[in-house]
Amino acid sequence: MQQTVFSSSPKGNEGLMEMNLEYLRELLKLLQPAFYNYLATQKGDALQLMFVHRWILLFFKREFPESDALHIWEVRLTSFYLQYQIQQQDRK
Repeated sequence: MQQTVFSSSPKGNEGLMEMNLEYLRELLKLLQPAFYNYLATQKGDALQLMFVHRWILLFFKREFPESDALHIWEVRLTSFYLQYQIQQQDRK
């Protein structure tokens, strides 16, 4: 029998993902203009950021039960913190 999977947002927020992707597009345009321009020159819908949508679905909804999704995020965030600390120590 299929396990219940974690839902990251309440029901009835169908436009929420598109709104957040629009915010991300604006942030990319401001903070990473070279990457934004690269996406704009690609064929297809690269600026729709569907790859980001897929990442979010992988981490939060479809493929993993809630406990696994939370564990993946914990490992990912811990990894970022450790990488940051190593970089800070290397600079000293």
